Amino acid sequence: MPVPQHRAMFTDLTNAIDVMTNYVNEYPTNKSMAKYDKVYDGDFRKWVKFANSLKLRMAIRVRFAAPDLAEAMAVEAITHPIGVIRSNEDNATSLGSKNQLYTVLCKWPDHRVAADIVSYMKGYKDPRMEKYFQKHTIGAGYDNYLGMRAGLSYGNESTGPKFSTIKVGTMDRTLWMSAAETTFNMAEAAGHDRDPELLRGLPLPDPD
Repeated sequence: MPVPQHRAMFTDLTNAIDVMTNYVNEYPTNKSMAKYDKVYDGDFRKWVKFANSLKLRMAIRVRFAAPDLAEAMAVEAITHPIGVIRSNEDNATSLGSKNQLYTVLCKWPDHRVAADIVSYMKGYKDPRMEKYFQKHTIGAGYDNYLGMRAGLSYGNESTGPKFSTIKVGTMDRTLWMSAAETTFNMAEAAGHDRDPELLRGLPLPDPD
């Protein structure tokens, strides 16, 4: 009987984590792949953290379809000696010739900040707006955040109305996985209603 695909994926990932962990323990300062590694500059320890974080993400995704497996995999990932991504220094990011999201989100005129979120954040005076969005000047004395109504299409950037874009630069690194997501997944695992105390009492490794 063939192994269910999701179980095979966990087996393959766990085997890879074991191999990388053994390598890191044996050669802790080796960065032989730094020239080719555009994510972590050859830091294999950070790759182990990424792999464990991916394992935790996968566990959360299958928690309803395979609760026993999800529980076991979440515990393995979080209690691993090297652990998961828990600080922004360990975030998985990459950059090629440029950030491709910039082209999609800023140069294509039908990709603009939605009016819904702009209205909510303005109404609550949310200070995160300047981190998320670019202001857009559309006339003398007007410099503000302006969202586009969902479903609206207005032609091209040069002739259509100007709306706020997502705040991303051409050379910003693309985020793969962050400490914020991993922290959320850890909380999700700890609060799972099958056994809410399962992870709460575990001695979690301190972040480096």
